[in-house]
Amino acid sequence: MRTATATTTKTAPRTKLSAKAKRPVKAAKPDAASLASKDAKRAIPKAPEGKGVVVLKTICAELGINPKVARRELRKHRAESIEEKSRDALRSHDLHTRWVFRKGDPQIPRIKEILRAYVERNGESE
Repeated sequence: MRTATATTTKTAPRTKLSAKAKRPVKAAKPDAASLASKDAKRAIPKAPEGKGVVVLKTICAELGINPKVARRELRKHRAESIEEKSRDALRSHDLHTRWVFRKGDPQIPRIKEILRAYVERNGESE
């Protein structure tokens, strides 16, 4: 009859570290440019200022509405006009661009009309 023997597993022999692995880690040079200091790939231009330009913040100040809420409302109306395929002045506004217009732009009366309707529905508190 056979007797049970203790089974032992062999592990890999430990190897010595190479001379390269024993070297201390070098610290980064302080004059090297870090990732945070690199210029952005796309710079956001400043809003045009001067005569003949109407900014959405100016329209919002006239109507007493928060510009953030106004932008949300205008984006909503722009999307609706595109879905309905209606001829609306807001359709020509490109996404991801500033709400800045030249004086006499056909979008300005439509924007004021939309924001006035919003203020009448919800009040100026927002």
